[in-house]
Amino acid sequence: MILGLLFLSGCEETPPNQESNENRVYIKNDNDDGNVAILTDSIPDFSGYIIGNSDQQLIVGLFTSGFLPDGDNLTSRGIFRFDISEWNETDIIFYLKCVNIIGNPGELKVYLTDKLEPLSDQSEIEDVSAIWNLIESSGKEITELTPQVDKWMNVTISKGTVNEMYSGKGYMTIMLKLSDENMDSNTDYYGFASVDYTPSVENDQPYLFYVQD
Repeated sequence: MILGLLFLSGCEETPPNQESNENRVYIKNDNDDGNVAILTDSIPDFSGYIIGNSDQQLIVGLFTSGFLPDGDNLTSRGIFRFDISEWNETDIIFYLKCVNIIGNPGELKVYLTDKLEPLSDQSEIEDVSAIWNLIESSGKEITELTPQVDKWMNVTISKGTVNEMYSGKGYMTIMLKLSDENMDSNTDYYGFASVDYTPSVENDQPYLFYVQD
């Protein structure tokens, strides 16, 4: 069941200009966004790695590693953490720019999850099931959409959903995954801008947007 969506989520060329009563919350630290990737052939063991600091596009989908010695096939999910301690009980819009599309990754699902700590890099292959399974264990699906290259995704999250998930907590976590992670391919993925990777302009990094009452 899709929860917390008040307006159609989708893609747009550029986000709105900021007015005096509007707020944008950018990612504070390099390790507040990143991805968790598992060796596709290891399922259900969920062996993989976590990247919180990277100057490369944030990948969500199926790809073959260019930096692991065996060129392993990987399945990746994206993670974004935002400080909402100053949030004022209004609806929130999540903005994220798609910078690359390889193959035909299909639709993307957007979730809120319980992950409230910074990402710790795990560049060696090990068990990453605790983070990988956050979607299954605590995730609340917000919407499903199809990103477009060089355009912004925008996803509206209702104030009720934010309160339900994060009442009394200073951070919210958004996780992304392909709707179909079982495609018979290893070259179907989306690349997104991150706090460290903004190939066009610095303002292309992901952020939250809400209007001050």
